[in-house]
Amino acid sequence: MDNVIRFPVIARPAPATTAQPAPAYLQDWLPFLAVVECDHVEALPIRGHAEKEGPVIVYNPKFVALEDLEDWGLAMMWLSPCLVQIAGAVLAESVEAEDGIGRFRTRRWQAFRREVVRLMRQDWNGKGRH
Repeated sequence: MDNVIRFPVIARPAPATTAQPAPAYLQDWLPFLAVVECDHVEALPIRGHAEKEGPVIVYNPKFVALEDLEDWGLAMMWLSPCLVQIAGAVLAESVEAEDGIGRFRTRRWQAFRREVVRLMRQDWNGKGRH
């Protein structure tokens, strides 16, 4: 399968970040999802990243206030695109990996896959490409 959406497959180091408490509606996702603040000059207002340690939502406090992350009405506009950015990068890199998983093996990624299995009610046999 080709990387038809052309998500980046190259692992890039994340800018320095500060961990933040996740919004209340994401509390159940804390075993695998981190919310971090990054005021790096090139940081986007909000973006999902597939880091080696696990999925991360990075927001720039110059554009997005921490209180805005708690607003579910606003989250409806940014949460889905962030999850697509995370999932797209994981899928693209996993397709390129010989074992079908690649670098996404940490406890947080395992928790992420367990939650996906639970929500989708599908088995994940952990044996690579599916």
